[in-house]
Amino acid sequence: LITFDNAGPPFSVINYGLMVLDTLTVIALQNNGIWKLQYPQSVQVTAPNDGEYWNTGSHRTIAWTSVNVGAKRIDYSTNTGSSWIPISNNISAGQTSYDWVIPNTPSTQCRVCVTDSLTSSICDTSDSNFTIYQTSLVVSAPNGHEVWMSGTQHQIAWTSEGPVNTDI
Repeated sequence: LITFDNAGPPFSVINYGLMVLDTLTVIALQNNGIWKLQYPQSVQVTAPNDGEYWNTGSHRTIAWTSVNVGAKRIDYSTNTGSSWIPISNNISAGQTSYDWVIPNTPSTQCRVCVTDSLTSSICDTSDSNFTIYQTSLVVSAPNGHEVWMSGTQHQIAWTSEGPVNTDI
């Protein structure tokens, strides 16, 4: 919002000039100085944001909201933000979600960070840790050498690591 103080004589002339640097920054030259006008910018991660469990190799959506932010980048951490691993450096201004194939980096201390590509201080991370897990399921019986007759009952045995949903 630009306001002018009309304290001078009636019909006084106010000289000013405007220079647009980009879509979010305007330089204003006025009698009392040069002013840089910027629109507030913000990013807010909305997913993952609540302790989710994501299996390696699955497709999950990273989502965010942003105000007055151009291109963005997305990174993730497996150590609560001590270090970051790039996911994508080329997210367009209007994009608000990203389809991520979960990498094989199991951890219970994962976070996602969405950052303005030009101004790294404009960013947001997941509010809490989420988990990337790898599921393994090994069938131990039958092991491939059995011959079973139709109508007979046999035990099926397996070992698993990580959360596994089984339908037999």
